[in-house]
Amino acid sequence: MNDFARKQLEKYGWKDGKGLGKKENGIIQPIKTVIKNNTHGIGHDNSNILTSRWWCDVFNKAAQQISVVNTKTGVSVSSSKKTEEAALITPDRISKQFVKWKVSESKAEKNSKTR
Repeated sequence: MNDFARKQLEKYGWKDGKGLGKKENGIIQPIKTVIKNNTHGIGHDNSNILTSRWWCDVFNKAAQQISVVNTKTGVSVSSSKKTEEAALITPDRISKQFVKWKVSESKAEKNSKTR
């Protein structure tokens, strides 16, 4: 235990082996910390990467939207849903992401003069 922390605890009546708290029934051993050396979030589990079936799920979802029909002249392939890719990239949708903000020149000049 750190000498500073030990001195502070002993200052208030704590002795080695006693629990923390008013009734001395708290934890006896200090909490052990671990240094985190990666950029993953708290609770990140590496096994999810190995066991994830996201590619299979996406493929199966896309395959369900395709219908194949055998005809006398050949095979006809059609999609049951239209792709929404074009709707995602409309200029209106992009412009909604940005907030328009403008400072009038007169206010900016006043602020710079007062400083």
